[in-house]
Amino acid sequence: MTPPDGAGPTVVLADPSRPAYERAARDVLEPLGYRLLLPGDFDERSLVALAPECHVLVTRRRAVPDAFFAAATELLSIQHLGSRPDDGVMGWAERLGVPVEATPTRGTIAVAEHAMALLLALTRNVVAGHQATAAGAYRERGLEPQRTSEVDHGFQWLQLGGLDLLHGKTLGLLGFGEIGQAVARMAQGFGMTVHYHRRRRLDPALERELDVHYAELAALIAEVDVLSLHLPHVDTTERLLDEARLRSMRRGAYLINTSRGGLVDEAALCGVLADGHLAGAGLDVFVDEPVPHDHPLLRLPNVCLSPHVGAAPARGLAEMMEQLVPNLDRVTQRRPHA
Repeated sequence: MTPPDGAGPTVVLADPSRPAYERAARDVLEPLGYRLLLPGDFDERSLVALAPECHVLVTRRRAVPDAFFAAATELLSIQHLGSRPDDGVMGWAERLGVPVEATPTRGTIAVAEHAMALLLALTRNVVAGHQATAAGAYRERGLEPQRTSEVDHGFQWLQLGGLDLLHGKTLGLLGFGEIGQAVARMAQGFGMTVHYHRRRRLDPALERELDVHYAELAALIAEVDVLSLHLPHVDTTERLLDEARLRSMRRGAYLINTSRGGLVDEAALCGVLADGHLAGAGLDVFVDEPVPHDHPLLRLPNVCLSPHVGAAPARGLAEMMEQLVPNLDRVTQRRPHA
């Protein structure tokens, strides 16, 4: 089955149209002759209505209803922006005999790496170590620089405290989509055990494949050494980590947030950091951005803060669309573009 002669292949993006998302997709795909369709909202009917014309379905975060696949009689391929489509998409692809390709996005990888960077900065007290080293704080200890050798050196010359290992710790991922799964893989490389919570538990076979363990929300928050947030900021997740939940975290645990600032009650967070209940917090996102210059978080010694740069190494939505072009050309049997 191929697209009709003289007509550009029709690409349907399953996620609803948002101005930046739609503009990036159109700017990349339409000049190459692709016809682009997007649903107007999260109403399933608006997506299903596009199914009969769809040659290539591009999935990202949204679950695709069964009715779409039942009506997608011209479907040639499913392209997923991320590491793995959900089980519903995979099941329909097998039933229809339609190939599925996954394209991990640089933005996902960048945010996951940043979450790990914040955690490492906290557990190895990188910020304080840098500041003290740059300030020449050895003088306060009555030390003088000495030439080093393999045997003679100034190990821990500042007697820096608060150092910890990731190896052997338990990481809890609150939210387990593309970014959460990327963090899990990275953390496992450091020897961490990974627990997760999401609205719909993964199939046990997939849990075994990913080497992760499901936990209910309250248990996850209370039992892990590190809690990393990977949820959208919606009405039901506003201040999800309130004072009660922050106080329920294990004493000496760490909090990492590279998702959205509104997930956390910042006043309560300041309290549990100031009194030492939490060992530290690594934050890339805040309730107000830029974070106000007089915010209490900025005065705490056990935080590592960054100015919402988690996904910055990636070039955003346009780059994601560009990554798809070779796959689209191949599955629609078009010649590569110069």
